Amino acid sequence: GAYVYAKDPDDVTPLFVAGSKKISKLLIANGANINAKMRNGFTPLHAAVMNEEYEVADFLIKEGVDVDAKDSHDETPLFSAGSKKVFELLVARGADIIA
Repeated sequence: GAYVYAKDPDDVTPLFVAGSKKISKLLIANGANINAKMRNGFTPLHAAVMNEEYEVADFLIKEGVDVDAKDSHDETPLFSAGSKKVFELLVARGADIIA
């Protein structure tokens, strides 16, 4: 099986590239850090919203991910939202629109 703590040179873990709620849930159940940060400060939520992975983003938020986590450019996941639907999800779940 996959090692949930594995990282590439940019600190990307399997949770960043899970791509589905099912895989994300499995990784978290086995100890993956939902607030992990890549070298550029991106979190798994940044990656999910940028890739328009609504179900993954919704799941991560329900698991307690920091919706206002800032990357190395002081940008929150809201800034990375790849679709209106994901943007609206973040706002509905309490993302700070002026963070």
